[in-house]
Parts: sequence; structure tokens; C-alpha cells
Amino acid sequence: MRRKGPFGINPLVDCVFLALFGDPERPGILLSFLNAVLGLKVPIVGVTLRNPRQGPAFVGDDLSVLDVEAIDAEGRIYQVEMQNRTHGSLRARMLYNWASLYEKQLVEGDPWQKLRPVICIWILNENILRRAPQVHHCFTPSDIGAKISLSDHFQIHTLELEKWRIRGAGTSKPIRNWLRFLTEGENWEDVPEDISNPDMEAAMDVLERFAKNAAWNSAYRARVEYRRNEISREFERDQLTRERDEAMVVIEQERAAKEQALAAKEQERAAKEQERAARLEAEAELVRLRARLGPGGES
Repeated sequence: MRRKGPFGINPLVDCVFLALFGDPERPGILLSFLNAVLGLKVPIVGVTLRNPRQGPAFVGDDLSVLDVEAIDAEGRIYQVEMQNRTHGSLRARMLYNWASLYEKQLVEGDPWQKLRPVICIWILNENILRRAPQVHHCFTPSDIGAKISLSDHFQIHTLELEKWRIRGAGTSKPIRNWLRFLTEGENWEDVPEDISNPDMEAAMDVLERFAKNAAWNSAYRARVEYRRNEISREFERDQLTRERDEAMVVIEQERAAKEQALAAKEQERAAKEQERAARLEAEAELVRLRARLGPGGES
């Protein structure tokens, strides 16, 4: 039986995102997403959530944890994070998050061999790599010239939804299916037949529950309202910053104009001083000539 959608639940709202990928009762959703993005020759067959979260975030929950961490049977660590707004320090934050997860694997006395790969996946609602057309990027440590990889322990993936919305192509089919869900799912009546599978159906079940369960829907509306207020505050801060910068420009222009006026006055004063000095010199020269000529007009 078809669902009575669309449900109007945005998968990118933080509480929905966490319910989708961070619920230990639905590990298949995260597993399907990881396998789609990573495209491994040998798929991951199971993961254990390191920061599980059950149910929605209710009013009063500050959602201090906005990423999903998991580990597989081989000890590889996965982090999936959704970022609605990009900023100038986001790349540094990506590196710092990876480094923190990698460093935490060891305690004093542990051998280096205990370290396992850390793979971070960032879902970005706004573009961060604007000069590159690709929707999906995978960054690893390698020698560009020799094309030699230093290690398989470092991977940072980015999925830029802004590019996907414009281009709608350029990735593997499994990734495209999840990109479609993340950007279009709130408007679906049901999972499209061409991408329907148990994991995608389970993801759609989460959207349906947020729409139909009163407590879950209340949590969703609270987060949407919170985010709307945050965006409004960011806009107001940006507006105040622009107004301050514009005022500083005006002040600087006025200061420069005053300095130019003072410089012009100084030049005028200096010119008058030179004119007066020249006049005094001419008068003095005339006095000297008269003194040389004497009363009779001859020297």
C-alpha cells in the first residue's frame, strides 16, 4: 500500500538526520549509505554505532552531538556529519575532526599497529569547493607527482548538495539514490520504484514517523523553528557587520577628506609663506640697492 505522502519532512534537519543514520534499531540505513559513498570492492557488512541515538530530539535538547560515528568489524571508524551552512573555517574543522578521531584510538603504551582507518563523510548543504564541478570528492594523503598514496588511514569525503541540485549527475548510481532522498524525499509520496529497496524504504519510514507521530513531529517543528531563528540571528549579525563596515568606510572617507583638506590648507599656507618671503626678499634687495646708490642716485 502506498504511503499518503508527501510528508514535508526535510531529511537535512538535524533531528531527522540523526534519527536516520544514528538509530541502532535501523543500522541498515547507515550501512547502505556508507557502501554507496565508499564504493568498496568488498562491501561493509555491519557497523556498530559509537554514539547511538534513539528517537527524536525533543524540546530542550540542544543536540550537542550532530554527527554519527560507527565502527565495523575490521575496526575502521566512520563519521558522517551534516553541515547546513559552510564557513571559512570548515576545512580546518574537517581536518581537526578526523585528527581527533584518529588520535583517540591510542592510549599511553599502545602500539602504532593498533591504529585503524578513519573515514569521514561530510554532507554539505552549501558548496565549499566552488571551482570543482564534482558533487562527490574523496581526499586522501598522496604524492601528487608520483601518484603514490601514503596511507589508507585517511579519507575525507564531501557531498555538495548545492551542486547536486543544479547538475543532478556526476556520481555513481548508489550515491545518486541517496542524494535524491536527501534533497527530494520530503516531497515524495513514496520511494520511487527505480530506487526502492529495504534500506530506502526504512529511511522513508523515518520521514513518515516524523510526520505522523505527535511527539516526533513536535520535535521536528521545534528544530525547524530553532534553525529559522538561528538563520535570522545570523542574518541580523551579518547585517550589523555590513552596516558597521559601511559606517567604517564612510568614517574613513570622511577622515581622508579632512586630511586632504588639511593638506590643501597646508599647501596654501606654505605658498603664501613663500610668496611673503619672496616679497620680503625683494623689498630687502630694493633697500640694499638704494643704499648702494646713495642720495644722489649713484654708487
